[in-house]
Amino acid sequence: MGLGLAAGGQASAGGPRVAQGRVVFPVGAGAGTGTESSGGASQVVALPSGGAVLVGGGGRGQRGFYAAELTASGSLDASFGRGGIVRVGVDSPPSRPLEVLRQVDGKLVVVVSGRETTAFSFGQLLVVRLDADGSLDRTFGSQGIATTPLAPACDSCRPAGLAPDGDIFLTGEAGQLSAALGGDPSAAGVWNVVALTRSGGLDQAFGQGGQETIGATDAGGYDLSVLPSGEVMTLGMDNIQSPVSSTAILTLLGPDGGADRRFNGGVPVGLPAGVPAGAMLVRPDGSVVVGGGTGLFDYTASGHADAGFGDGGVAHVGALPEGLELLTGAGGGLLAVGRVAGAPGTVGGLRVSASGRAESSSGGPAQIRFRPHFGGGGSGATGGGSSRVVRGLVQDSFVERAVAARADGSYLAVGGVGVVEGSANGRVRGRSVFEFAAASITPGFTEDAGFGGRPARVGLKLSVPAQSAAGALAARAIRVRLDFSAVGLARVRIKAGGHVIAQGVVGIFGRGPQILGIGLSGYGAHVLAGRRPVVVRATGTGRDLVTAGASVSAPGRLD
Repeated sequence: MGLGLAAGGQASAGGPRVAQGRVVFPVGAGAGTGTESSGGASQVVALPSGGAVLVGGGGRGQRGFYAAELTASGSLDASFGRGGIVRVGVDSPPSRPLEVLRQVDGKLVVVVSGRETTAFSFGQLLVVRLDADGSLDRTFGSQGIATTPLAPACDSCRPAGLAPDGDIFLTGEAGQLSAALGGDPSAAGVWNVVALTRSGGLDQAFGQGGQETIGATDAGGYDLSVLPSGEVMTLGMDNIQSPVSSTAILTLLGPDGGADRRFNGGVPVGLPAGVPAGAMLVRPDGSVVVGGGTGLFDYTASGHADAGFGDGGVAHVGALPEGLELLTGAGGGLLAVGRVAGAPGTVGGLRVSASGRAESSSGGPAQIRFRPHFGGGGSGATGGGSSRVVRGLVQDSFVERAVAARADGSYLAVGGVGVVEGSANGRVRGRSVFEFAAASITPGFTEDAGFGGRPARVGLKLSVPAQSAAGALAARAIRVRLDFSAVGLARVRIKAGGHVIAQGVVGIFGRGPQILGIGLSGYGAHVLAGRRPVVVRATGTGRDLVTAGASVSAPGRLD
């Protein structure tokens, strides 16, 4: 398994962009070439300093992933990598990060979904370890990377945990991966837990040669947490192929991999049928809350429903957020947080007290929503008369993927923002760019004014190159020369005689002037087919990924 490290991803147009409460920064070489965005941060771990490490990238066709460290105020930490960013190259595309964990010595453990096969789409779980400064820890595994006999059971699983002694535990699915790699096809659907030593090898003292199988049918592990005492709590699903009859299952393993009899007598605990294994929060005392469907299910350290939580151990809270995470809240309570369905760019959740009731006394209302208001979004295809009018510049492309709770009670929501330009009739190839984004949220779920900063001004230049009306009519577009100093969107309108004859929202993917074709309207085609020359005035408005904007206009003439 080859692995390389390149420090300091090359920044694209404008470099990091900041605004009050939010930051955006590029980690790669700039614009993508496909119509699907594949970047952005996917996981985050908070640091004792108040900063955080974000990991992401590793999308379709990419070899490796990116890591970036932010200070508490939202700037890139220059002591990490080169300028705050490192790229880890893994010869096992794609290598999408599923989780990032921080050891007590400051080293970072990144769990990624690696090699895919034609028979199995999620890929093999790989573990990469970085030193605190972002450099590759070549004492771990094979030159910094450890392979496992597991695949993730879902594309949003958080399958890893760290033991106090530095061992790494992972859960997932072993049977289908084994079959895909040429093993026994009948082994599909096997839920395993794997233990790695601090050096990245299988821990032979755990289970059978470093692996333990959970006895369930057509099953896989979704989540895992290690208690301070060394026991391993894992959450998974059985009967995955039959959602109606599938069951979320909790089980506790001892440090040696055997079932811990203190939790339900060593027998796995099944949640009600049909409840998905959304997320879990394991408390230091061994009790655990599982979120799934429309409820939160609380179990004591002995594996029984906690009668003091909600109604007999269940808090019926209604629809939970998508991409659910359960975080520790004030006074022994918790915060269920994630994406709000039907509200793009919005982080939402629910505060729940230790007794399983909606809690509004600790810093804000029980039901919470927060929208950071980033920029970006969709644009029309350009160049060849294919521009089409889409939504205006007031778009928000933010996709939240993970939330970290910080020591001061605030939260950091991370994900990506970007610009997507569609292709047109196979003649104009679409483009996309998706950059790392982070928003800081106060304990009361309001904008954190101490994070980010005042937006820098952006520059916008616009001109109408010499061209013929006949040529523009044939191309069904009027060419403009546009130069915007940051990645973002620009809206261009061209008027003749006070009436709009061409307009479009276009994507800006890199620094420097671009020649863009702004699509004609039906009225515009009529105007260009008539008397010559046609005197026009073009106006442009640009907006970057943190919503800083600029406007400009320029005259032109089509002979």
